[in-house]
Amino acid sequence: MVALSVFPDAFALALRSFLDERWRTALILMLAGLLVSFSGILFRVDNLLYDLGQRLASKPPPSDVIIVAIDEESLSQLGRWPWSRRLHASLIDRLSDEGAKLIALDLIFAEPDTADQPADAELARAMASSRRVVLPVMLEQSRLNGQLLEVLPLPDLTNHAAALGRAHAEIEEDGIARGLYLREGLGVPRWPHFAEAIHDALRGTRDSGAVDQAASSPFVLVRENFRRVPFLGPPGHFQTLSYAQVLTGRYPAGMFKEKIILVGATAAGLGDRLPTPVSGLSEPMPGVEFHANALEAFRHGTLVTNLSREASLLLTMILSVLPVFLLARLSPRMGMLTSVVLLALVMGVALSLPHAMGVWFAPSGALLAILIAYPVWSWRRLEVASRFLDREIRHLTLDLQQSAIVGRGMPEAGTGDPFQARIAQIQAASQRVRALRNLIDQVLEGMPHGVVAVDKSGRVRLVNRRAQDWLGVEKDTPSPIELKADETPVQHEIRSREGIPLLVDEAEFPPAMGIARVINLVDIAEVKRLEAERRETLAFLSHDIRAPLAMAVEQLRSSQRSPQELARLRTQLSRAHELAEEFLATSRAELSDEAAFQEIDLCGLLHQAIDAVFPLAQSRKVALIREIPVDPVWVRGEFGLLERMAVNLIQNAVKYSPDNSHVRIELEVDGSKVRYCVIDSGPGIPEAEMPRLFKRFSRLNEQGSAVPGAGLGLYFVRVVAEKHGGSVRADNGPEGGARFCVSLPRIS
Repeated sequence: MVALSVFPDAFALALRSFLDERWRTALILMLAGLLVSFSGILFRVDNLLYDLGQRLASKPPPSDVIIVAIDEESLSQLGRWPWSRRLHASLIDRLSDEGAKLIALDLIFAEPDTADQPADAELARAMASSRRVVLPVMLEQSRLNGQLLEVLPLPDLTNHAAALGRAHAEIEEDGIARGLYLREGLGVPRWPHFAEAIHDALRGTRDSGAVDQAASSPFVLVRENFRRVPFLGPPGHFQTLSYAQVLTGRYPAGMFKEKIILVGATAAGLGDRLPTPVSGLSEPMPGVEFHANALEAFRHGTLVTNLSREASLLLTMILSVLPVFLLARLSPRMGMLTSVVLLALVMGVALSLPHAMGVWFAPSGALLAILIAYPVWSWRRLEVASRFLDREIRHLTLDLQQSAIVGRGMPEAGTGDPFQARIAQIQAASQRVRALRNLIDQVLEGMPHGVVAVDKSGRVRLVNRRAQDWLGVEKDTPSPIELKADETPVQHEIRSREGIPLLVDEAEFPPAMGIARVINLVDIAEVKRLEAERRETLAFLSHDIRAPLAMAVEQLRSSQRSPQELARLRTQLSRAHELAEEFLATSRAELSDEAAFQEIDLCGLLHQAIDAVFPLAQSRKVALIREIPVDPVWVRGEFGLLERMAVNLIQNAVKYSPDNSHVRIELEVDGSKVRYCVIDSGPGIPEAEMPRLFKRFSRLNEQGSAVPGAGLGLYFVRVVAEKHGGSVRADNGPEGGARFCVSLPRIS
């Protein structure tokens, strides 16, 4: 039952997380883009972009393709159309004699020449002699709204044609011819396109017209594999000669050698003239030039394929949701600029795809989604902000209703204008916030401590009465306490205007709150009094305990007691004296004043400490090896404390080292730090002793027996090192023996 109750909550949480505003906006844009892409309602936008890309990508015409045009000049010289087929036979003979590689006649020879019947045989003879003539196949209706018929050339002409192809250009819904079908036919798509038939004839192959698929109705036009034609340029881009000019030999010698010749009508009202992406409706392109552009695409494999429906929808979906994830990370201004850049980028990619990859992607769906992405995203963000504001007002109302500070809650939203209701609720909240501010001011005024809040520029933004009395500071004035923005706040002491000692404790605040630091001032006059009493106690211990013990030791030295009794008394009194000395030394170290520190040569100090321990080392036959630089190394500190620290370490090393061994004292400088180490030849420090090594009254054992001492030596070392801004650590050397290293700040 528990699992069943938890699962719906987890599922609802995951669903809410998934359907956050980004995903909701992405879903809206994706649906809009897919709807436009799937329905094609903006196909004119896609066509305009494709046509623009064709106009911007003009290329030079091929040098081996020539159009022989049946133009107005030819009609005026050779007479009205249709001409005798003897003229076509003469043209074929002339072009063949000139060495033309292929001759494509974009002319219909479906019926015999009734005016000159032998002319058909003459044309068939010329074609048979040339063996390089391609003829078109036409589809036409027998009557208005009648059935389609395939119109082939006369049988004699068909038998001698190098190839046959369907002369056709597909006119789209907007009246522009942009492409063609690779195969067409009635019942089955048996006929290749006219340009492809020319291309096959150039390669020496001829399409037999056989197809694998079963035939449908013999009167139904079947077509397959639509391709877009990449146009090389506007009408008249290809090299063109007049039919009459060629027939009469008015051209340079060798002009047609190894050239591909396309013969077709260009005169107005004579042949088909097609609006194309590079010409539009104002200047249609002759059908023969359309076939010339298609032939170049077949020769170079640059026909453009429409992206499949599935791939187009997938790409549209990706591009539609892309702006959402960019807008979520940008400011409104950068979001607007990014939307414009993304819109231009998608348009540029769509324009370049046909030329770069031979693929056309209709971008209208993606462009619409990108275009409305910024408004939709802004609308959704405003919706989120409105809901957030309503929710926060409700929470604030509940908080204020439960608070005894600000009285009654805020007014209800009511059923009127929601905007005016929000304004009224916010005004009520402002009044409660002002009441809360007054309460905070009263609390600050009643605090026993002084409080000063400053901004990052060091100006006072908040101050209570006690701080004003102590420091004489007012609001919106520079802080009287120096702040160091590049350092971590630390406790320190200052004096008030009346000389009262104050402990300053600073706390940093996030910059967004407008306050950089809050300074707390505590009157520590009582603490200072207790410290003075403590010093008096220490002085009492020093005078009333240490001095009598020292005098007793001297008296015992001269007493007439037995040697055994004197030795025992001397030992006890010496231990008491040593304890008092170490206790007092540790207390002085804890109370040391950094302001009294002086510059000290650490090298000279170490030499002096070594000399102090030399008698003890000599009695144990322990050699003291010095590895100390010749040049001075300066530190700041109290000479007596630093010397006693070094003596303690060296004495311990001598005590724990066996007879006839050595103790090494090393000093090295590392940038702004100086470190010296004391390394003995003893058994080392047991791992169990490491955690309590520097604690008060902690002593090491030497091979199971206690070493005489008060247990304050290493604690004293730690206190002195930390008071001087340094540290101490201990470990065991790689060759045995304990190693104690003290690190101190170095001054130049």
